[in-house]
Amino acid sequence: GIPMGFDRLNRYMGIRKSMYTLIGGLTGSGKTSFVDDAFVLNPFDWYISKENTTNIKLRIIYRSMERSRTYKIAKWVSRKIFLDQGILIPVSKLLGWTAKMTKDEHDLFLMYEDYMGQMNETITIIDGPENPVGIAKELKTHALENGRIEQLDEYNKIYVPDDENTITIVVIDHIGLLKTTKDQPTKKEAIDKMSDELRYARDFYGY
Repeated sequence: GIPMGFDRLNRYMGIRKSMYTLIGGLTGSGKTSFVDDAFVLNPFDWYISKENTTNIKLRIIYRSMERSRTYKIAKWVSRKIFLDQGILIPVSKLLGWTAKMTKDEHDLFLMYEDYMGQMNETITIIDGPENPVGIAKELKTHALENGRIEQLDEYNKIYVPDDENTITIVVIDHIGLLKTTKDQPTKKEAIDKMSDELRYARDFYGY
């Protein structure tokens, strides 16, 4: 598997194939920040640090239903700069919302262009709300682009990935913002349907 970057947590859970983890908590308690660190950024940083030394391939599909793709990338780069340099450039400043970056800050930001490029190759960020069926279709499309379905007999079929060493992480942030549909007219029904689809992605695709 892939380490999550939290030693105590790694003793009880980790990132490997066919796992489904639900993170819950009060509003503003840091769910997204924790998920981003444990399931996206720490695994990604580990992955790029192990280039050419591991046969594991990492792919992350991140459905950001609350924040835009631009905001997520800015926040992640701000985090990386702080961890590496100890310098905090707020997201609002990186995006030019409140003030412009100084020349030194801008030069520092440009140092992370390669990091953002590697991120773009590994992490697919899809922003905006969607309904469970739409998300399930996106996951199936991704699966068929990276593997095939084989019919074993009249009742059973399996998914065969192109590369058995690929670990695909699917993040839904956050599930409470799912769109409802005619078939799932309430938020609870939409969440239940999404949970069913995620269990299927876990058990059939190994996500």
